Amino acid sequence: MADIRYLTQLKQQLRKSLHRNGSHLSEDAGTYSGTEWGRSLDFPRVDLSHAELIDANLSHANFSYANLSHANLIGANLTQANLRGADLSHANLIGTELHQADLREADLTGAHLQRTDLSHALLLGAELGNADMSSANLHEAELSQIHFYQAILRWANLTQAHLCGAYLFGADLSSANLAGADLRWANLRKVNLADANLKGAILQGANLSGACLLRANLEGANLQQAIFTHAVLTHANLHWANVENCYFHPAAVQGVIWGDRPPLH
Repeated sequence: MADIRYLTQLKQQLRKSLHRNGSHLSEDAGTYSGTEWGRSLDFPRVDLSHAELIDANLSHANFSYANLSHANLIGANLTQANLRGADLSHANLIGTELHQADLREADLTGAHLQRTDLSHALLLGAELGNADMSSANLHEAELSQIHFYQAILRWANLTQAHLCGAYLFGADLSSANLAGADLRWANLRKVNLADANLKGAILQGANLSGACLLRANLEGANLQQAIFTHAVLTHANLHWANVENCYFHPAAVQGVIWGDRPPLH
Protein backbone atom coordinates (compact mmCIF):
# COMPACT_ATOMS: atom_id res chain seq x y z
CA MET A 1 0.00 0.00 0.00
CA ALA A 2 1.16 3.51 -0.76
CA ASP A 3 1.95 6.05 1.93
CA ILE A 4 -1.00 8.48 2.23
CA ARG A 5 1.35 11.07 3.74
CA TYR A 6 3.34 11.09 0.51
CA LEU A 7 0.19 11.76 -1.51
CA THR A 8 -0.80 14.59 0.82
CA GLN A 9 2.67 16.17 0.58
CA LEU A 10 2.62 15.86 -3.20
CA LYS A 11 -0.81 17.49 -3.44
CA GLN A 12 0.48 20.35 -1.28
CA GLN A 13 3.48 20.71 -3.58
CA LEU A 14 1.22 20.74 -6.63
CA ARG A 15 -1.09 23.30 -5.02
CA LYS A 16 1.87 25.62 -4.45
CA SER A 17 2.92 25.31 -8.08
CA LEU A 18 -0.62 25.92 -9.28
CA HIS A 19 -1.07 28.89 -6.97
CA ARG A 20 1.98 30.54 -8.50
CA ASN A 21 0.31 30.08 -11.89
CA GLY A 22 -2.99 31.54 -10.70
CA SER A 23 -4.76 28.15 -10.82
CA HIS A 24 -6.05 25.77 -8.17
CA LEU A 25 -6.22 22.04 -7.48
CA SER A 26 -9.63 20.48 -6.88
CA GLU A 27 -10.14 18.50 -3.68
CA ASP A 28 -10.72 15.25 -5.58
CA ALA A 29 -7.56 15.61 -7.67
CA GLY A 30 -4.80 13.17 -6.90
CA THR A 31 -7.14 10.35 -5.93
CA TYR A 32 -5.57 7.41 -4.16
CA SER A 33 -6.26 3.77 -4.93
CA GLY A 34 -4.51 0.76 -3.50
CA THR A 35 -3.43 -1.51 -6.34
CA GLU A 36 -0.69 -4.06 -6.81
CA TRP A 37 1.35 -1.23 -8.31
CA GLY A 38 0.78 1.04 -5.34
CA ARG A 39 0.10 4.73 -5.72
CA SER A 40 -2.19 6.17 -8.40
CA LEU A 41 -2.19 9.95 -8.88
CA ASP A 42 -4.87 11.39 -11.13
CA PHE A 43 -4.15 14.91 -12.47
CA PRO A 44 -5.56 15.10 -16.03
CA ARG A 45 -5.40 18.50 -17.75
CA VAL A 46 -3.78 20.12 -14.70
CA ASP A 47 -1.71 23.27 -15.29
CA LEU A 48 1.80 22.72 -13.89
CA SER A 49 3.77 24.90 -16.25
CA HIS A 50 7.06 26.02 -14.68
CA ALA A 51 6.42 23.68 -11.70
CA GLU A 52 9.35 22.46 -9.58
CA LEU A 53 9.02 18.69 -9.27
CA ILE A 54 12.66 17.64 -8.88
CA ASP A 55 13.09 13.99 -7.82
CA ALA A 56 9.31 13.62 -7.36
CA ASN A 57 7.89 10.09 -7.31
CA LEU A 58 5.12 10.27 -9.91
CA SER A 59 5.15 6.68 -11.10
CA HIS A 60 1.83 5.52 -12.59
CA ALA A 61 0.44 9.07 -12.33
CA ASN A 62 -2.11 10.36 -14.80
CA PHE A 63 -1.02 13.67 -16.35
CA SER A 64 -2.87 13.17 -19.63
CA TYR A 65 -3.25 16.44 -21.56
CA ALA A 66 -1.67 18.32 -18.65
CA ASN A 67 0.39 21.48 -19.12
CA LEU A 68 3.93 20.75 -17.91
CA SER A 69 5.70 23.15 -20.22
CA HIS A 70 8.97 24.49 -18.76
CA ALA A 71 8.46 22.25 -15.70
CA ASN A 72 11.55 21.07 -13.81
CA LEU A 73 11.33 17.28 -13.52
CA ILE A 74 15.03 16.48 -13.11
CA GLY A 75 15.43 13.00 -11.64
CA ALA A 76 11.67 12.47 -11.28
CA ASN A 77 10.18 8.98 -11.43
CA LEU A 78 7.44 8.82 -14.07
CA THR A 79 7.59 5.09 -14.67
CA GLN A 80 4.42 3.94 -16.48
CA ALA A 81 2.93 7.42 -16.11
CA ASN A 82 0.16 8.55 -18.45
CA LEU A 83 1.38 11.68 -20.24
CA ARG A 84 -0.65 11.26 -23.39
CA GLY A 85 -1.20 14.58 -25.14
CA ALA A 86 0.66 16.44 -22.39
CA ASP A 87 2.53 19.68 -23.10
CA LEU A 88 6.12 19.07 -22.01
CA SER A 89 7.65 21.62 -24.33
CA HIS A 90 10.96 22.98 -23.00
CA ALA A 91 10.56 20.89 -19.85
CA ASN A 92 13.69 19.77 -17.98
CA LEU A 93 13.58 15.97 -17.90
CA ILE A 94 17.29 15.28 -17.49
CA GLY A 95 17.80 11.88 -15.89
CA THR A 96 14.06 11.35 -15.53
CA GLU A 97 12.64 7.81 -15.35
CA LEU A 98 10.01 7.39 -18.08
CA HIS A 99 10.21 3.63 -18.54
CA GLN A 100 7.01 2.33 -20.19
CA ALA A 101 5.44 5.80 -19.96
CA ASP A 102 2.61 6.75 -22.32
CA LEU A 103 3.71 9.86 -24.23
CA ARG A 104 1.57 9.42 -27.32
CA GLU A 105 0.89 12.74 -29.06
CA ALA A 106 2.82 14.59 -26.33
CA ASP A 107 4.59 17.84 -27.15
CA LEU A 108 8.26 17.60 -26.14
CA THR A 109 9.50 20.35 -28.42
CA GLY A 110 12.78 21.74 -27.12
CA ALA A 111 12.69 19.49 -24.05
CA HIS A 112 15.86 18.46 -22.20
CA LEU A 113 15.96 14.66 -22.10
CA GLN A 114 19.64 13.93 -21.64
CA ARG A 115 20.26 10.53 -19.99
CA THR A 116 16.49 10.01 -19.65
CA ASP A 117 15.17 6.44 -19.53
CA LEU A 118 12.44 6.09 -22.18
CA SER A 119 12.87 2.36 -22.71
CA HIS A 120 9.65 0.67 -23.87
CA ALA A 121 7.88 4.05 -23.78
CA LEU A 122 5.03 4.90 -26.17
CA LEU A 123 5.74 8.06 -28.15
CA LEU A 124 3.58 7.45 -31.21
CA GLY A 125 2.86 10.79 -32.90
CA ALA A 126 4.84 12.82 -30.34
CA GLU A 127 6.62 16.09 -31.20
CA LEU A 128 10.34 16.13 -30.32
CA GLY A 129 11.65 18.83 -32.61
CA ASN A 130 14.84 20.46 -31.30
CA ALA A 131 14.77 18.25 -28.19
CA ASP A 132 18.08 17.20 -26.65
CA MET A 133 18.09 13.44 -26.05
CA SER A 134 21.82 12.89 -25.80
CA SER A 135 22.64 9.53 -24.17
CA ALA A 136 18.93 8.81 -23.63
CA ASN A 137 17.75 5.21 -23.39
CA LEU A 138 15.06 4.50 -26.01
CA HIS A 139 15.46 0.73 -26.18
CA GLU A 140 12.40 -0.82 -27.85
CA ALA A 141 10.53 2.49 -27.61
CA GLU A 142 7.54 3.03 -29.91
CA LEU A 143 8.54 6.04 -32.03
CA SER A 144 6.54 5.49 -35.21
CA GLN A 145 5.35 8.64 -37.01
CA ILE A 146 7.28 10.77 -34.51
CA HIS A 147 8.73 14.21 -35.34
CA PHE A 148 12.43 14.47 -34.45
CA TYR A 149 13.17 17.58 -36.54
CA GLN A 150 16.76 18.66 -35.76
CA ALA A 151 16.68 16.75 -32.47
CA ILE A 152 19.94 15.80 -30.74
CA LEU A 153 20.32 12.07 -30.13
CA ARG A 154 24.09 11.72 -29.82
CA TRP A 155 25.10 8.48 -28.06
CA ALA A 156 21.41 7.59 -27.61
CA ASN A 157 20.38 3.94 -27.23
CA LEU A 158 17.73 3.19 -29.88
CA THR A 159 18.29 -0.56 -30.11
CA GLN A 160 15.25 -2.35 -31.51
CA ALA A 161 13.27 0.90 -31.40
CA HIS A 162 10.27 1.30 -33.71
CA LEU A 163 10.80 4.35 -35.95
CA CYS A 164 8.67 3.38 -38.92
CA GLY A 165 7.74 6.52 -40.86
CA ALA A 166 9.50 8.80 -38.36
CA TYR A 167 10.52 12.32 -39.41
CA LEU A 168 14.17 12.88 -38.46
CA PHE A 169 15.20 15.61 -40.89
CA GLY A 170 18.48 17.20 -39.76
CA ALA A 171 18.66 15.22 -36.51
CA ASP A 172 22.01 14.43 -34.89
CA LEU A 173 22.34 10.67 -34.32
CA SER A 174 26.12 10.54 -34.33
CA SER A 175 27.48 7.58 -32.34
CA ALA A 176 23.92 6.46 -31.57
CA ASN A 177 23.13 2.75 -31.24
CA LEU A 178 20.32 1.79 -33.63
CA ALA A 179 21.08 -1.92 -33.87
CA GLY A 180 17.96 -3.79 -34.92
CA ALA A 181 15.88 -0.61 -35.13
CA ASP A 182 12.90 -0.42 -37.52
CA LEU A 183 13.35 2.66 -39.72
CA ARG A 184 11.17 1.65 -42.65
CA TRP A 185 10.10 4.61 -44.77
CA ALA A 186 11.64 7.04 -42.29
CA ASN A 187 12.69 10.52 -43.40
CA LEU A 188 16.41 10.67 -42.60
CA ARG A 189 17.38 13.46 -44.94
CA LYS A 190 20.48 15.36 -43.82
CA VAL A 191 20.71 13.28 -40.64
CA ASN A 192 24.09 12.90 -38.96
CA LEU A 193 24.72 9.17 -38.48
CA ALA A 194 28.51 9.36 -38.29
CA ASP A 195 29.90 6.45 -36.26
CA ALA A 196 26.37 5.19 -35.60
CA ASN A 197 25.63 1.49 -35.14
CA LEU A 198 22.86 0.35 -37.52
CA LYS A 199 23.75 -3.34 -37.50
CA GLY A 200 20.73 -5.37 -38.55
CA ALA A 201 18.53 -2.26 -38.78
CA ILE A 202 15.61 -2.14 -41.21
CA LEU A 203 15.84 0.91 -43.49
CA GLN A 204 13.62 -0.32 -46.30
CA GLY A 205 12.35 2.63 -48.33
CA ALA A 206 14.04 5.15 -46.02
CA ASN A 207 15.17 8.49 -47.44
CA LEU A 208 18.79 9.21 -46.46
CA SER A 209 19.45 11.93 -49.05
CA GLY A 210 22.29 14.16 -47.91
CA ALA A 211 22.81 12.10 -44.75
CA CYS A 212 26.24 11.61 -43.18
CA LEU A 213 27.03 7.94 -42.54
CA LEU A 214 30.77 8.33 -42.11
CA ARG A 215 32.14 5.12 -40.56
CA ALA A 216 28.59 3.96 -39.81
CA ASN A 217 28.05 0.25 -39.19
CA LEU A 218 25.29 -1.06 -41.48
CA GLU A 219 26.33 -4.69 -41.35
CA GLY A 220 23.41 -6.96 -42.19
CA ALA A 221 21.01 -4.02 -42.49
CA ASN A 222 18.00 -4.16 -44.80
CA LEU A 223 18.48 -1.22 -47.20
CA GLN A 224 16.04 -2.27 -49.90
CA GLN A 225 14.75 0.71 -51.91
CA ALA A 226 16.56 3.15 -49.63
CA ILE A 227 17.70 6.46 -51.14
CA PHE A 228 21.29 7.63 -50.53
CA THR A 229 21.45 10.51 -53.01
CA HIS A 230 24.30 12.90 -52.04
CA ALA A 231 24.86 10.89 -48.85
CA VAL A 232 28.33 10.42 -47.35
CA LEU A 233 29.08 6.73 -46.81
CA THR A 234 32.84 7.03 -46.60
CA HIS A 235 34.34 4.02 -44.76
CA ALA A 236 30.88 2.73 -43.83
CA ASN A 237 30.43 -1.00 -43.25
CA LEU A 238 27.74 -2.53 -45.50
CA HIS A 239 28.93 -6.11 -45.18
CA TRP A 240 26.01 -8.50 -45.76
CA ALA A 241 23.63 -5.53 -46.09
CA ASN A 242 20.70 -5.96 -48.46
CA VAL A 243 21.13 -3.15 -51.00
CA GLU A 244 18.57 -4.41 -53.53
CA ASN A 245 17.08 -1.51 -55.52
CA CYS A 246 19.01 1.08 -53.48
CA TYR A 247 19.84 4.39 -55.11
CA PHE A 248 23.40 5.57 -54.38
CA HIS A 249 24.08 8.02 -57.24
CA PRO A 250 25.58 10.43 -56.55
CA ALA A 251 26.96 9.47 -53.13
CA ALA A 252 30.40 9.42 -51.52
CA VAL A 253 31.29 5.73 -51.19
CA GLN A 254 35.07 5.84 -50.81
CA GLY A 255 36.36 3.03 -48.63
CA VAL A 256 32.94 1.42 -48.18
CA ILE A 257 32.97 -2.25 -47.11
CA TRP A 258 30.49 -3.86 -49.49
CA GLY A 259 31.05 -7.47 -48.49
CA ASP A 260 29.17 -9.96 -50.66
CA ARG A 261 26.38 -7.63 -51.77
CA PRO A 262 27.71 -4.82 -54.00
CA PRO A 263 25.40 -1.94 -54.94
CA LEU A 264 23.09 -2.55 -57.88
CA HIS A 265 22.64 1.13 -58.83
